[in-house]
Amino acid sequence: MKSVSVTNFDYENTRVAKLKVSGFDIIITDSHGEKTRIIDGLPGILTGELKLQNENGKDIDSTEIINSIDASRLGLDVSVLGSLLNGNDVIPPQEKIDEKTPHNETNEDATHKALEALSAENKELKEKLSKSHQQPKNEENIKIQVEIAEQKINEDTAAFQESNSPTLSVDNRPKKKILLLDDSGSSSSSLPPIKIYIHQDEIVAQHQDEVVTQHQDEVVTQHQDEVVAQHQDEVVAQHQDEVVTQAKQVVPQIDITAGLDIKTDSGIVGDNITNYSRPVLSGTTIVNSKISLFVAGEEYTATADSEGKWSIPVSNELEDGEYNYYITATAPDGRTGNYSDYFIIDTKDPDISFTLNGELRNDITNVTMPLLTGLTEAKSTVSIIIGDSEYYTTSNSVGEWSIQTTRALQEGINNYTVTVIDQAGNNSITQGTVTLDTTILPLTGIKFSHSADDRNSNTYTPTIEGWGEPGAMLTISIGSRSRTLTIPESRKWFFAVPPGFIQKGRTTQYISFKETDPAGNSNQKNIKFNFFTDKPDVSADLSPDSDTGIHGDKITNNLSPTLTGKISSARLSPDMIGRSKISLTIDGVTYSNISVDKNGNWSFKLPVELSPGYIYHYTVNASDFVGNTNSYTSFIKTSPLSGSLDIDSITGQNSIIETSNKLPTLSGTATIGSELVININNTSQKVSVDSSTGAWTYKVTESLGDGKHTFTLVEKNKNGKINTFNGYFIVDTRAPELTASISGIKDGKIHDPNVVFIGKTEPRALVTISVLGGTYQTKADNKGDWSYPLNNKELSVNQTINYSVIASNAAGNRSKASGSFYIDTINLTVGIDDQNSSKDKDVVTNNNKPI
Repeated sequence: MKSVSVTNFDYENTRVAKLKVSGFDIIITDSHGEKTRIIDGLPGILTGELKLQNENGKDIDSTEIINSIDASRLGLDVSVLGSLLNGNDVIPPQEKIDEKTPHNETNEDATHKALEALSAENKELKEKLSKSHQQPKNEENIKIQVEIAEQKINEDTAAFQESNSPTLSVDNRPKKKILLLDDSGSSSSSLPPIKIYIHQDEIVAQHQDEVVTQHQDEVVTQHQDEVVAQHQDEVVAQHQDEVVTQAKQVVPQIDITAGLDIKTDSGIVGDNITNYSRPVLSGTTIVNSKISLFVAGEEYTATADSEGKWSIPVSNELEDGEYNYYITATAPDGRTGNYSDYFIIDTKDPDISFTLNGELRNDITNVTMPLLTGLTEAKSTVSIIIGDSEYYTTSNSVGEWSIQTTRALQEGINNYTVTVIDQAGNNSITQGTVTLDTTILPLTGIKFSHSADDRNSNTYTPTIEGWGEPGAMLTISIGSRSRTLTIPESRKWFFAVPPGFIQKGRTTQYISFKETDPAGNSNQKNIKFNFFTDKPDVSADLSPDSDTGIHGDKITNNLSPTLTGKISSARLSPDMIGRSKISLTIDGVTYSNISVDKNGNWSFKLPVELSPGYIYHYTVNASDFVGNTNSYTSFIKTSPLSGSLDIDSITGQNSIIETSNKLPTLSGTATIGSELVININNTSQKVSVDSSTGAWTYKVTESLGDGKHTFTLVEKNKNGKINTFNGYFIVDTRAPELTASISGIKDGKIHDPNVVFIGKTEPRALVTISVLGGTYQTKADNKGDWSYPLNNKELSVNQTINYSVIASNAAGNRSKASGSFYIDTINLTVGIDDQNSSKDKDVVTNNNKPI
């Protein structure tokens, strides 16, 4: 059962199914069956500070609560009044129906006469009492007893008897305040005032601040019903303005004390709370008195011993909850005494909750001296050991507790133990760890994922990536919009910007990145990103050197022409322009990653020759530094004028420009009907052009030396246009140098059947190896080194093997080398010695160390 104060009671969300007054507290059972103790709830009801709602959401009339209190207990000392104000269970009605109780009219004359008689008798009794004893004036010793006499109903008189105990309630009619009379029959300001409110057979009394009614300061009418009150040994009656006192027979009572026995009063002694389900009650009274205990519907008896001590164990096991008990003591001489109180059975270990600085996540913090808070049972003792420090506190009336640590935690893991002991002595222990984390890994590597540049993009929905602390929350804010993600264990995170987060047309956007780890550490970065969405401008054409003849006519006689162009964009800086790339597609081949300088210029020479006399379409694709693309398409035309070594003069296998012929023949094509002149070796010769095919040939007449020889063709067509063609060829008549050997050979022998031929010759020369009827080829590298392995070849062993090697260069010149080698190997057999074996060569022996 939880406890709350009046101010903390949730009036709006609590529906009361049943309630009970316990002392100055009110215990309610809500519509869900849960019980709650409202501390000082009764004064709150009477002052209007506390309101309760029934299950239909309507306010409960405070009269119903007051009616449930046993008024007979109001006769005790004020000091114990609070513990004895126990009412019956009240079940609020679903709907309150206003009812009017009819007023019973009486004969005023008869009533007046009866009151006059009572007044005279009262005066006589008061005179006798004034002579017999003096009433104590000490306010602290005044006891209040309020009774209402059972009225004898007849038309003539109204009699008062002392046997009935009234039921306390609040009447909505006006009330009158009267003072208790002293023993002389007059009111005295030194006596504590009693406010007595009467309605039919009900009475409400207030002594000082012990009982508060709703209408304590209002005035009754002249015809209010009679008022009866008892003060010590006098009965005081009032009707209208007349007051009658009468001596009351006083029956002396014996003293009796009671409470939980010290052996079963667990927890705080004297707080009426125990964790024993079969508690023992004990106390003192008159020697040999008979004791009767009434609790939980059972009666238990005992007899006080020679010292007046008594003890009664409750044999039935009691469930957790609050129990009112009543004790009567009867002395041997017949005098009696009674005592009533309550105790609470609480056998359940208290619940424990533990948080750091009010955060729900309670295992990690960045506060070196955190505030520890929690919730448990009310008025429980809480102790915490954390690190090397120990702290203590007590939970409040609703179970809340807090401890401010005064010693800094260690960075990293700190062990803690929380122990709670409730008022009944039940205890709970919980253990765990608190991690102090005061640092956070920084945010690094934040950039666009799929862009050629870290902070620049050509799209408004880019993907952003970066690095951070695993498990930290990353909040990405773009303008007024934000998203939060958890950084994965790999530390690398990705965020795809949703459409609309960045307005189209923007050229810049600041984006905020805030990283917060579980301990609360955080750091933040604001980064400016740029957006470029314009396509670059691109151009291309023949370079001036390749644009032979008339410039700009796109015709060239250079069969390996150079194309040049320019890329530009208004928003791109020179550095950005210089990071652009060009790709060129011509004659079915694409050449990529062509560089662009900071001025946007690019140039590319075709690595192959085009065929003369053809039109070649080409496409140039430009991509700027963020990936914006544009393309340009055009064409070039190769001139029909061309020339090279004739096929009969090509002596090599891998080159069309080298020959070993010192008098080579040149051939090519020219424009039909044109005049053609060849300039070579410082001479000019007119060359005939075939009138139907445009083919021409020319035989060199003077022997040429080794080296590069250039020639120029000059063509003049019918309309007077002159075209030129420049070419060259190489004459090479020298045989390449050649060495050949066997790797690892010594004295003509090798001991490995895996033979490797090695040697040196002219760079890039073709090497041909002949051995045992087989032919094998390889090429020398750029330094002239060559090798060829004959691994896994079936070579004869233990005999001499001959070989030859021929090296051929690009011009077809050849060199030859030869040699021999001997593969020297031995045969090795393995077996088991037949000693101690039953059969030879069966590979089975009984020798565990065979030879």
